Amino acid sequence: MLYKRIPVCITKREVAFNQDVKAIIVNNKILPKYLLYWLLANEPQLLNIVEPTGIGAGKLTTDVLSKIEVKIPPLAEQRKIAEILGSWDAALALLDRRIAAAEQRKRGLMQRLLTGRVRFPEFEGEAWREVRILDMGKVITGNTPSKSHDEFYSGKFPWASPADMNGPEILYTKNTLTQSGKKIARIVPKGSVLITCIGSIGKNAMAGTNLAFNQQINAIVTNGKFDNTFVYYLIDHQPHKLQKYSGTTSVPIVNKSTFERIKYLVPPSIDEQRHIAAVLDACDREIALLRRKREALAKQKRGLMQRLLTGEVRPPLSPPFGSPPGGESYEETAG
Repeated sequence: MLYKRIPVCITKREVAFNQDVKAIIVNNKILPKYLLYWLLANEPQLLNIVEPTGIGAGKLTTDVLSKIEVKIPPLAEQRKIAEILGSWDAALALLDRRIAAAEQRKRGLMQRLLTGRVRFPEFEGEAWREVRILDMGKVITGNTPSKSHDEFYSGKFPWASPADMNGPEILYTKNTLTQSGKKIARIVPKGSVLITCIGSIGKNAMAGTNLAFNQQINAIVTNGKFDNTFVYYLIDHQPHKLQKYSGTTSVPIVNKSTFERIKYLVPPSIDEQRHIAAVLDACDREIALLRRKREALAKQKRGLMQRLLTGEVRPPLSPPFGSPPGGESYEETAG
């Protein structure tokens, strides 16, 4: 039985809570924030002692929780560890705010640039026009080589599904095809725009390399009149256009002929399309860079927690916390 995580927090005032929550009222041997970080650092071990109660559910009983042994250094060292890890949390929170601001800025730019409300000066006066998806290029629906033939899969050629559409570009896919599978698949070139039309309608991405894809996806191989990156952002900004054609079936579907007839307002000049795409692509690159920074910082914090909360690394204690602990050892106490 797998569980995603055990939520833990510190209360800042008196609270009431239901039977699904356990409260630890700490004694004078341990600081609440130190205990919080210890629980977060030891979450994998805690998940191992969760008792299953049903599909995807589980509980950590009071009896089991109270018997968990926690390694604790002297209070001054606990305070310093909490202070160090708190500074990393502050840095992560700052990055979270910067990511949220960058995402909001991108949404605002999409709203203005992809509707023609804001124009680049050199293109003002040229009215936007309505076109069908079919006018943007060739539409290809993907397929699935038979899963009963093992020789079609686990090769080197990417084969995309909606699960692989987690960013502007698809470079790698969970499933891959062999040369035999590739011969049966439908392949589109790098730069093609992929849109999910069965299930999670409107999820989209660009092919970062030549690839094949399954039947849930329609691909647009743009022609010389349309910039593929602009088309990606245009469709990404208006998923409701696709969703309203998906019908009322249990599994939403937009068939190929309907998909090809869906209309969008676009600038007449491919140069204006490219200008818009360049601005939005710069936004995505900024967001991706910030997310990579956050991921690296979070990884560093996890490593630091592991070392500090096991006593592998002892922090120097500066005033007012006293001198470095030297011979004082960690002790274990039951929760």
